[in-house]
Amino acid sequence: MITQYGNEPEANSKDVIKLKKEGTYFGNEKIESHTNNGANNLVINTTFKGKDNRKRATIFKTYRFSATTLSITKSVLIENTTKKIIRNTYTYTRS
Repeated sequence: MITQYGNEPEANSKDVIKLKKEGTYFGNEKIESHTNNGANNLVINTTFKGKDNRKRATIFKTYRFSATTLSITKSVLIENTTKKIIRNTYTYTRS
């Protein structure tokens, strides 16, 4: 997966993510749940510890796969708070 930003070329990235630890990790993120509705749609929910805006946080990602699209939503829960914040959503379409 290649992500390019027109106004921020230093933020461009190229990623390869693999299932690890007998399918319990998606890259370095722990798989909390996954569903497949049988219509070629797979949803994987992951979590990991990290930092957001220089504060400790639990980071949540939801990956939605279909036959032609991939959508990734990132939410964060800052340590010692109760409100989860959606940071970004990326959608990729296969042409």
